[in-house]
Amino acid sequence: MLAAMDIVRNVVDNHVLAKAIDEARSNISEGESIAGPLKKSGQFPPYRDPHGEHRRKNRRAGKHAKPGFGCL
Repeated sequence: MLAAMDIVRNVVDNHVLAKAIDEARSNISEGESIAGPLKKSGQFPPYRDPHGEHRRKNRRAGKHAKPGFGCL
């Protein structure tokens, strides 16, 4: 993971993102998860599963998503 972050850091051509990656990498090397430091930077929007709400509704209703409808 840390090696991948080094590669990304060297490829990024944006000083603000590079600094956020450096700080996240430092925190991750100290044992933090990847999500926390990236979120704290404010530079990386949270991942939103485009099908997540559909899955949650089906789970609440006790339904099972059918293959082929964009659900995993």
